[in-house]
Amino acid sequence: MNTPLTALFALCCGLVCTHAAGAETNSLPTVRVTADRPKRLVTKAAADSTFISSEQIERSQAASVPELLAKEANIFFRNTTGGSSSGEIAMRGFGENSGLRVRVEVDGHKFNRPDMGGMNWNQIPIGDVQSIEVLRGGQNVLYGDQALAGVVKITTKKGGEPKLNLRAVGGSDGFEQYSVLASGGAGSWYGDIGVDYLREPGFRTNALSWSETAHASLGRFVGDGGSLTFRAALGETYLEVPGPLTLEQMEEDPTQSSNLGAEYSRSTNGLFTLQWEGDHDWGKTELGAGYSFRDSRWSLSGIYARNQHQGASLAPRVQFGPDDTHLILGSDFFYDRILHDQYTAPTNGDLKAFAELDRFTLSPYAFAQKELTDTFTLSGGARYERAKTQARQTAYDFVHTSEPYLYFQGFPYPNPDYDPDQVTRVENEDDSYRGGVTKEGWAAEASLIWEPLDDLSLWVGWDRVYRYPVLDETAAYQGYTLNVPFNDELDPETGNNYEAGIKYDDGTVLVSLTGFHLALDNEIIFDDELSLNVNMGPTQRTGAEAEAGLTFERAGISARCELVKARFADGSRQGKTVPLVPWAHGTVSGWIEPVKPLRCTLYYTYVGHRFQGNDYLNEMQQLDDYGLIGARIDLTPLDNVRVFFKADNILDEVYASTAYRGAYYPGAGLTFQTGLSIEF
Repeated sequence: MNTPLTALFALCCGLVCTHAAGAETNSLPTVRVTADRPKRLVTKAAADSTFISSEQIERSQAASVPELLAKEANIFFRNTTGGSSSGEIAMRGFGENSGLRVRVEVDGHKFNRPDMGGMNWNQIPIGDVQSIEVLRGGQNVLYGDQALAGVVKITTKKGGEPKLNLRAVGGSDGFEQYSVLASGGAGSWYGDIGVDYLREPGFRTNALSWSETAHASLGRFVGDGGSLTFRAALGETYLEVPGPLTLEQMEEDPTQSSNLGAEYSRSTNGLFTLQWEGDHDWGKTELGAGYSFRDSRWSLSGIYARNQHQGASLAPRVQFGPDDTHLILGSDFFYDRILHDQYTAPTNGDLKAFAELDRFTLSPYAFAQKELTDTFTLSGGARYERAKTQARQTAYDFVHTSEPYLYFQGFPYPNPDYDPDQVTRVENEDDSYRGGVTKEGWAAEASLIWEPLDDLSLWVGWDRVYRYPVLDETAAYQGYTLNVPFNDELDPETGNNYEAGIKYDDGTVLVSLTGFHLALDNEIIFDDELSLNVNMGPTQRTGAEAEAGLTFERAGISARCELVKARFADGSRQGKTVPLVPWAHGTVSGWIEPVKPLRCTLYYTYVGHRFQGNDYLNEMQQLDDYGLIGARIDLTPLDNVRVFFKADNILDEVYASTAYRGAYYPGAGLTFQTGLSIEF
């Protein structure tokens, strides 16, 4: 890792840092406000939502976006490495491949991968995040594909106020994290530039991960209400996979690994976005454009491959009318491309297969909101989406150019010309294919919000939701064989989501309760017997989300939980529980400031029992529930200097974050971190 970023961080090692400011208690704003600046289209949402401000991010001392979302928004992550910066996001009762049902955006650009691979959360340094908004439930009308269970909208920092932030963190198991961010502005111009470095050897053997990222933004205010912002981020990430353990191995020593460090992924990443926001007498305008790439070499389960991902987006949106009564018209265009090369060995191997996949998606939509009275607001909308996929793969077998034996009158004789190293490559027609498919889908929503008091709101809503199959659900190209290499019969998931909620928030007291019911008609699962991804029968998810909090001048307490019952509704699995979905998960935190420069925080996380992955008939031993206790101490000796210490899983509980048919992936044990931040 002898790179310019490493050298730059070496210069800053003596200047260590961590930001800390803000309130502990989340709010669930009914109004969608996606960033502190610049201006955005504003629409009231009949949905449970959480807005995580820059102050909360700094105060949380989170090392990564997954850790931040887990603690501040009660988002559940399943982790196979034990690291703080990896994990599959899960919302609203989804188990296997739950991350495919949550739309994640960074500055308006789709961050989700076009395949089933895990999101590269290290590509989003926590030090560069300005705010995060979480919208739960069906959000397909305004956000399109994969927004079936919710949306996570990440807004990065864009500069403005002149300042220099220096941050460094060290911790157990060799944890290191450093960041430098300089921002400023002149006249109508604003911008920032920064670098981030994270190294986490992990509490398990062969679980090293690291990332190096450089990012910069430049923007300008245009006229009285417009702004144009360009952002670029480049980086490199590395992740080792320690592998699963048996239950006995996990209970004996959860830090051990089932491999020798030969399973890993190393990638070069880039993300470029361009955003326009305008405020006009007649309404508002937005135009977002983005391009991302990921060039990854990986080794997993004896498969050695290189994946090159590219994604481009263009998303114009116009609002006609004021915020209380308006019409929004927009259209999203996305292009995803994957090039896949598979080799016979990790280095200097022969090409075993190559694949090329492209998907073009176009989806126009309309959304309207009408303030019926001073207290009632009615809204609704619809989206049409068309996705065209083209895929081809050429696979090879390697055969000897000569036979080891010759036969004479039925008897074998050694072939003197046989050379075991002489092989030739021939095309495997069974695994090779060329195909194309076009799928169509639509979404709709309708909601009613009642606000009888300034601090009280109630809502009901309906959403027609959908999700398209990702590329490797349809096509076999990652080295894992499907009975049908290109399955053009696999249809999008569709269903209906119903919401009802109430929230009271006066700044001191917060109480929120949301009930939901999601009925899917053709959820996609992998059928072991068919060796194929298929649309199974209907599934249902019924649950409730609750939040409560009290905030005082020098103390506060907050709690958030989700209860969900996820069931198969038909067929041989009728009445069985969807695997990997905990019946409940929640967080509780309390803080106190005995003196002004000092804040002490205690937090508790609970995850209920759940069935193992692939256990569709609920026949295997369930994963035990677990509760984790953590603590944090924040000290602000000077206005521009902050120090913190935090410890997670203080009791060092041994638990499984996830498991698949007897293969257990332990969660992290006792870990601690300490850090310092300086702002000039």
